[in-house]
Amino acid sequence: MAHHKNQHFVPQHYFRLFSTNTTMINSLLKSSGEIKENIKIRNQCSKAYFYGSVEVEKIFGIREWQHSKLLQEILMINSKDDLAVFLQDDENHIHLIEVILFQRLRTNLENNKMSELMEKLSRELLETELKVKGEEILLESLSNSKISLTKDWKQHILLKQIASIHNSQPALFDLEVCILNNQTERKFIFSDSPVVFYNKAYRHIKDRGTIGLQSPGLLIFFPISENKCLLFIDKVKYISKAIDNQFYNITEEFDINNINKLQLHHSMNTVYFSQNTQHNQIKKLWKQERNDFDKSYCEVNTVDEIINGKVSKNSNLTISHMSHLPYELNLSFLKSNIQINEPIKQYRDEELYKIMKNGISN
Repeated sequence: MAHHKNQHFVPQHYFRLFSTNTTMINSLLKSSGEIKENIKIRNQCSKAYFYGSVEVEKIFGIREWQHSKLLQEILMINSKDDLAVFLQDDENHIHLIEVILFQRLRTNLENNKMSELMEKLSRELLETELKVKGEEILLESLSNSKISLTKDWKQHILLKQIASIHNSQPALFDLEVCILNNQTERKFIFSDSPVVFYNKAYRHIKDRGTIGLQSPGLLIFFPISENKCLLFIDKVKYISKAIDNQFYNITEEFDINNINKLQLHHSMNTVYFSQNTQHNQIKKLWKQERNDFDKSYCEVNTVDEIINGKVSKNSNLTISHMSHLPYELNLSFLKSNIQINEPIKQYRDEELYKIMKNGISN
């Protein structure tokens, strides 16, 4: 198996959903805005041994082929009734959630997120321990040191995350599944990390995570072709025409541009598109957003714990969570229905939350 120079980690079948040309695609580099035309799809896919062994890669290859068949089936859906029939089969619904989670977790971006979280968490815990013990010399040394995970540890975290998918699947079962059907001249684009978790309703909350699997207000965007994008939505926290009609026709280019900006912000290195006629428009979106791109993926802080309504000094409660994308999503067909000061619960569905937590803990 040959080594590739890229680090995009997107399966070949996914590229082919977006283009009639099964061997070539166009790209835009996030760092520079440079557009590359007619690059080979096979050179943009998973780097050899990213997952540790040929055996693991073969297993993932089989799963990806199964996922491809499912996505091809979804692309044939052209009405709310068709989607309802598809989702009535619980096995289809569960497999679709598997696709969402697998295509989210298998990417280099997600691996970097988890690695950064572990590194920041390790530093925060060590710093707190040294402060408690009064180790001033070691604290000073720590400030000039870098904590980083080895390649083996990063690989271990990646595989452990992917292995948890089976236990995590129930957590998304309560979300409404919609298909956004693009009827404009603009096309959906996709990135090297195409599954985007976002929370428009609780974006203003900064001191805790709001893009977890059971977070109230969660939205999941996953473009599966130039003209179709999957949307998972917490229907309790939003007012949306897409909820009323799960197969929703987008007729405004404004909405396509904003969904495409999500892909730009959530990419690690590259976004992809098939039509050469999109060059100028995609470059325009990049210019609009380039000053806001952020590669800080998570936040870790140690605070005093509140017990029975009182601040417990020196309790050293360490809080970690993934950061919001530095992008305010606006769509003509979706609005939050919460009050700005409304408290956020720990979960959307208590029963599904318990199933997920019990499954992961076991």
